[in-house]
Amino acid sequence: MRRMAKPVYVDLRCIYGPQERRNIDISKPGVLDVAGVANGELHSWFRGLEARWYGLVSFPVMWASRNPSLGLTLVDQLVPAEALKPRRYNGGSYRR
Repeated sequence: MRRMAKPVYVDLRCIYGPQERRNIDISKPGVLDVAGVANGELHSWFRGLEARWYGLVSFPVMWASRNPSLGLTLVDQLVPAEALKPRRYNGGSYRR
């Protein structure tokens, strides 16, 4: 295990699969937007028994109403490596 705090993009579709659009009132509470990309923090990497890599990531999932003050923050979630991409700033990697 390697400990770090690196900024990443989390592809929510890769984690939760494609979301079928239905006639849902998104202004009502409890409707999550799990079809986009979230900004996350990668804490460490783990390797599974079948040599697949997983990142330990914390990231927000917003309500579909897009109210920025609302949403869930998922802490220390195992996310498949293919759902993660490094966030870059001004053409380079962000470093702390």
